[in-house]
Amino acid sequence: MPSEPLTRGVIFSWTICVGLACQLLAGARGQDLFTCGWDEVRALRIVGTNITVLWKWTASNSNLPEWTWPLFATTDDCKPYGDGRVVITSSGGDSMNGGVAVVQVQTTQAVFYARAANAHSADLLPRDRIAVALSYQTNGNRLVVFDLSQPDTELFSTELRGGHGVVWDDQRQLLWALADYEIRAYLLVNWDTSNPQLQLVSRYALPGIGGHDMYPVPHSAELVVTTGSNCWLFDRDTRTFQKHPLLGDISSVKGVSVHPVTGQIVYVRGETQWWSDRLYFLEPAKVITLPGQRLYKARWIQPPQLTIEHAHGSNAVVLQWPLQSLGFELQGANVIQNGQWETVPGPFDYQSGNWHYVFAPQTDMRFFRLWPVLP
Repeated sequence: MPSEPLTRGVIFSWTICVGLACQLLAGARGQDLFTCGWDEVRALRIVGTNITVLWKWTASNSNLPEWTWPLFATTDDCKPYGDGRVVITSSGGDSMNGGVAVVQVQTTQAVFYARAANAHSADLLPRDRIAVALSYQTNGNRLVVFDLSQPDTELFSTELRGGHGVVWDDQRQLLWALADYEIRAYLLVNWDTSNPQLQLVSRYALPGIGGHDMYPVPHSAELVVTTGSNCWLFDRDTRTFQKHPLLGDISSVKGVSVHPVTGQIVYVRGETQWWSDRLYFLEPAKVITLPGQRLYKARWIQPPQLTIEHAHGSNAVVLQWPLQSLGFELQGANVIQNGQWETVPGPFDYQSGNWHYVFAPQTDMRFFRLWPVLP
């Protein structure tokens, strides 16, 4: 059976055993996050105050058409998804003729792109669609819906002044959007047709002006919301705001993310115009400076988990782990205590959706783990 990750601490390894017995071995390692702000999106591994770059993406080093490259001059959000995709938005630099792209982490290739003036946030929706929040600019101040199968083709748009955030809420079947002065909730209407629409059902005035970031707090009903002078928690059940207990009176916060396992907070402040070269952390607190970087937001990456299932019709089990697991390798050992862990060379099945697969004989006593490795 798969072991359970610890709920506190910095944990990046889960161990599964195949055979007669199972124990947990969890190693204290770093945590991974995406950062964006200039024309480059990066995945970083953090161990203490040490940084290792795991992955980089720029429009010019991807499969995007050359005419789109200037659209991604200033990336302003980089949302990771458990299926190995990251959604990147960009305000577009001085021109503010921004864009949005959905990128496969494993290949660095874009599977969708579109022009989106001064885009500041996006989120994936049911039926392979995406909503994008556009801020101040000609043809901006809107909430726009695209279909991932139709690059650069708008399906629907509605007014959203100073759009800066958008979050799909699968549990409540609502799309939340952050404007300059309020949060709005939308229903998906005519979603099974070629003419989808968003229906505004409620709106909630912000307790401060200048809505800037809106991001879910894992395992809760709360959204972290930042405004010009403060940070807030918005409860999606009670529809009420309260000041964030740790960030409440911190101003110019461009982005906040809470780690889904450890609960550690990472945030970025606009300290030099709109950007900073520092990442701030809370619980535990620390500051990491990245000289030469222009950071705007940071988003934690969900740690990968190794899972197990029995293979039907064979004396074997199947181990699987997400394709987007950057900086990890599968290792095996015959014993845990002082065991000699060795890299499992494969072959791995890359053709079964968004997972790696490897088969192991059920009769053997064998332990497996995903273990952090650096490039």
